[in-house]
Amino acid sequence: MIYQEEVEINIMAIDATFWVAVSFVIFFGALIYLKIPQKVTEMLDKMISDIKNEIDESEKLRTEAKTLLDNAQNKLDTAQTVSNEILDEAKKRFRQINN
Repeated sequence: MIYQEEVEINIMAIDATFWVAVSFVIFFGALIYLKIPQKVTEMLDKMISDIKNEIDESEKLRTEAKTLLDNAQNKLDTAQTVSNEILDEAKKRFRQINN
């Protein structure tokens, strides 16, 4: 009798393991049947494409900003040169008037 109880317990354990395995196979079979991996792959590919487009756009904006910065720096340098020339000319005239 004791042996029968042990066998029944082992059969129940094997039975539970069997049903877990069956449910595992059914679950992954349903995923494949519903093409979930393909949908996930498509979604990830779309996200990759969107990120690449954003990177390209940011590179364009960065290049444009650098160009604008260079232009502004050139204008500032020109303005400083002109202001220095004006100051030098004003100093010369002031010295001429005082002499």
